[in-house]
Amino acid sequence: MLKHSDDILETLKMIQQNFSPNGGSSYHDAVTRMEKGLTRIDERQKSLINLSDEGVFETDEKGLCTYANREYCEITGLLSREAIGNGWIVAIHENDRERVVREWRHAVADNRDFTSEFRFKRANGEEIEVRSHATPMRSGLGDLIGFIGTVRATEEVSDG
Repeated sequence: MLKHSDDILETLKMIQQNFSPNGGSSYHDAVTRMEKGLTRIDERQKSLINLSDEGVFETDEKGLCTYANREYCEITGLLSREAIGNGWIVAIHENDRERVVREWRHAVADNRDFTSEFRFKRANGEEIEVRSHATPMRSGLGDLIGFIGTVRATEEVSDG
């Protein structure tokens, strides 16, 4: 789910592969404990995000969606897999789409916060007004690793 956690887990797996157990090597044991701890943290984050009453999404450093929680899917009318990459764009109301995509691309290019109000139009024609906010996520070294954001309905669903 969260790209940073996935990167850490992959690094730890590579380190672990380079150490043979040696009958319980302290390096091997330490890496195993760290990997289990990070897995628990990642699972806890996923569970908390899915309990949220806000739509939550995550992107990579290019602004492409890599994760959307259950509430995000409820708000947009998309399945999680449909929102991935630039898939989320098709759910934006056609009258708002060009503006929102332009605002999003500028925020990503400038590595800055994104805030916008717009409408999603579901496949069944229902429209929902939302407010979205996303902020850059950075590694411990300050490198951009993606964006984390929310989508909140500002008005009840209406028929198009």
